[in-house]
Amino acid sequence: MDKESLKLFDEFSVGMKSKKEYFRVLEDLYEYCLCPLVDVSSEKVEGFIDSLDNNKNTKRRKYHQLLSFYNFLFENMYVEMNPVRRVPVPKASKQINSDRVIDTSDVLRLLEHLKANYSRRDYLITLLIATTGMKLSEVRRLKWNDLFMDLNKNIGIMVGGPDDGRYVRVFDFVYEQIDSFRKELGLSSDFLKSDAYMFFSENKLSDYLYNPSSVKPISSGWIKKVHTKACDELSLPLVTSKDLRHYYVMLCIKLGSPAESIKDQLGWSSTQFMYQYNGVVEMLESPINKAVGEFFKEKM
Repeated sequence: MDKESLKLFDEFSVGMKSKKEYFRVLEDLYEYCLCPLVDVSSEKVEGFIDSLDNNKNTKRRKYHQLLSFYNFLFENMYVEMNPVRRVPVPKASKQINSDRVIDTSDVLRLLEHLKANYSRRDYLITLLIATTGMKLSEVRRLKWNDLFMDLNKNIGIMVGGPDDGRYVRVFDFVYEQIDSFRKELGLSSDFLKSDAYMFFSENKLSDYLYNPSSVKPISSGWIKKVHTKACDELSLPLVTSKDLRHYYVMLCIKLGSPAESIKDQLGWSSTQFMYQYNGVVEMLESPINKAVGEFFKEKM
């Protein structure tokens, strides 16, 4: 690879965990095109993708890696256009069925209905899944001291243990609901340091106030009952916590979030999961949390 292309890659890959994987793809593209990476055309990218002797999902992953790199070059004015954008996205071999991805209007209707007619706890659990992509098992087992604030006053949650954990952003409007929920329960701000579960059965409130560590978290079965009842009342097909997680992934993709960011947010081991989703759109190097946060802030 020429010096100019290497310099651009070094700039692009600062802080990147999968640096070697991206480099191999770009090195293969360079050897195929035999020209600096800034001079690669859409025709050459398409020819390179077609020449790959890989399965469909691997081709798709490499396509999005190239898209991410050239989007970086375009945003920093190293190229006049992203040549990958004009190349068709390779089809995935195993995609999520479209009927498993719910519409934005249905998600908003469900959230509004829960907020108006159900407990703040049930609304808040659903809101957290929809705005963070967390699993129901992760949300229902949240503890107050999982919440933290960084130096920029961003609120976050530590999900998982010290070895396999990840940090998840909690948007300000979501934290306002959490804080209101805390006050409704009659808990002081000191409780934010507690390792008690955040969400529990309402009939355990007296036990919770006396000995919070003795109270177990709300069951997943209860949340399923709530979603089933609410969807029936709205005449909606059943929306499960897993459907909300699928919706979050699709929303991130549509808002242009990089695969690596989505992988980290969801706690996936690989970006390979990304390419199972039907109708995946081109991904941009835009900040994942800002995009999702602004979206929900405008709608709620």
